[in-house]
Amino acid sequence: MGILLLAFVLRIYGINDNPKAMYGDELTLAYDAYSILKTGYDSTGKFLPLFFATGGGRPAGYIYATIPLVAFLGPTALAARFVSILSGVGVVLLLYLICSQLFSKKIGIFASFLASITPWELSLSRGAFESHFALFLSLLGLYFFLKSQAKTKWLFVSGLSFALSMQTYSTYVLVIPLFVLLLLFYQGKLKSILSNFGIWLFLALIVSSALFSIYISINRGDKDRFSNLLIFNQPELQKDIGVKINQERAYTLLKQDAAKKFHNRISENLGVLLDNYTRYYSVGFLFLKGDMSPRHNPASAGELYWFCLPLIILGLIYLYQKNQKIFYFLLIWVVLAPLAAVLVGSPHALRSSFLLPPLLIIAACGSAKAKKIKFILILMLIIQLPVFLERFYLLSPNLNAKFWSYSARAAAEVALTEKYKFDFVILSTSIPDMEYAYPVYGKIDPKDFAYQREHKSYFGEYAFSKYGNVYIGSMPSGAISRVVTSLKGSVLYLGPIEDLGKVPNEKVQRDEAKNPLYVISTKEK
Repeated sequence: MGILLLAFVLRIYGINDNPKAMYGDELTLAYDAYSILKTGYDSTGKFLPLFFATGGGRPAGYIYATIPLVAFLGPTALAARFVSILSGVGVVLLLYLICSQLFSKKIGIFASFLASITPWELSLSRGAFESHFALFLSLLGLYFFLKSQAKTKWLFVSGLSFALSMQTYSTYVLVIPLFVLLLLFYQGKLKSILSNFGIWLFLALIVSSALFSIYISINRGDKDRFSNLLIFNQPELQKDIGVKINQERAYTLLKQDAAKKFHNRISENLGVLLDNYTRYYSVGFLFLKGDMSPRHNPASAGELYWFCLPLIILGLIYLYQKNQKIFYFLLIWVVLAPLAAVLVGSPHALRSSFLLPPLLIIAACGSAKAKKIKFILILMLIIQLPVFLERFYLLSPNLNAKFWSYSARAAAEVALTEKYKFDFVILSTSIPDMEYAYPVYGKIDPKDFAYQREHKSYFGEYAFSKYGNVYIGSMPSGAISRVVTSLKGSVLYLGPIEDLGKVPNEKVQRDEAKNPLYVISTKEK
């Protein structure tokens, strides 16, 4: 219980203001959940969709799981992130249960402790990341699969959990079917698929979920986020590859027909994939720098603590000596986990989240052989933990505020408090994510949002969504002064910092670190 309490406190502490605001994906997620709760339709007008167009396109799992929280807390940061917080605590508990079943309670306790404080897991818990919920669901599937060895009834729950994980995050659509085959092979059940109704139903759930995701992806065509991210569809990367190929073919002494066999897109793309893949196991990603995104890695630290490296090495030795069957199972899990992620780019903590559990399990097993270096490992933790906690809780909120759309939150809150003092309040959508920031922070009725989607108000030729006397839209910087002065009444204009020098009676609003957030322009009656 103490470890679970620690995990919960570390994940929920200051969650409304660290991160400082909700970024675009969180805003659309929260408002879609709010809109479905109130109307049954998402923010784009789709009735109870099974795939959401907002956020670049996303599976439905996290949003529907968030609806009960939004019903209780409103479309707030806490509501949007609470499923992820609970997922983090759930991962801690499930690692204890899984390791206790596979090894011992002592190893289970250490695995859960590692999960409770590990930078990778903590970072996943602090944002509304669908990947984190998918990770929890997949571990839930693993736990019930292990339980089904004693009671077959749990196999259905396991299959349902795995199926739901694929409806929560895209990369799990590829990883989970492979992992399930590994599980069946590990338990020696591949031969009994056709004769065992329980296994047949288990696989039917997983296959149908995977096929549904593929069907949705194909029907969405070029709007599908995962498809657009594939390295084969990245214009800049493919352009650079093309330049490299042409240059090599021009300089080689081989004849052109032979040169094409040595220098081509297939070999170059395979090289990119191999580079992406190996970087997931690098010291840089795992122990030094981690994911370079301030959203996924706010402390700019390695995904694991330094002391986990010797523990992982000792864990592999321990497993090979004690139980080679589990050794190979965990090793193949580690190999499979980043396969989908490597298709879309460099190391990414969300897309590869399924890599975290086997690493923690192996490290926990290493504790059984770490008695001789116990003092050194504790010293390493004592040195690194305070540094990480300071960066994570005290430095990152202000340092990374811009990556969490803090300008949009601050401007929306000013509009909400000041709108009664002005005849017109104009919020520029050139402030990133403003289109959803004001409806979310202002708890705008989804029916009004839907109406404004189809019925715009105009200042000259420029279209705006209108909520009372608050107008949300954009216009060229050169037109702002003309539009503001033409309005009959007092005006408050909030725009991006790029508008500085182009609007009348301007003032720059800054954050606590004196970084510019947005420009304020006012006009009296």
